[in-house]
Amino acid sequence: MLDTPQKRLEHYIKTQYGTKVAFAKAIGILPTSVTKYAGTKAKSIFGHEYQVKLNSLGLNIAWYLTGQGEMLESEKESEVVKLTRLDEMTISQMRSVLNWIDANYETMKSIVSSLDDK
Repeated sequence: MLDTPQKRLEHYIKTQYGTKVAFAKAIGILPTSVTKYAGTKAKSIFGHEYQVKLNSLGLNIAWYLTGQGEMLESEKESEVVKLTRLDEMTISQMRSVLNWIDANYETMKSIVSSLDDK
């Protein structure tokens, strides 16, 4: 049961990064520090600065703190993903890009086709 911020963070890390090491790299902390914030024995929650970073990675901070709402902010249609190298993107960012491509594929194909004809 995901009844604490620490358990919810651990769930987020497992589903979006696979490992605490990958998560630590994404958020910019040492892998050993993750154990203070994630898991059943963790006692701390991230402060505001890291909550902003977590949110930029797609985590819904309200869900992290209270369990209310959806885990991922990326489930909102308005999310914009800054494209970088694929190995630097989270799974939720990749899903957002794929969903956008699926929704806009025919329009993109038509634009490219019309440009090729010129």
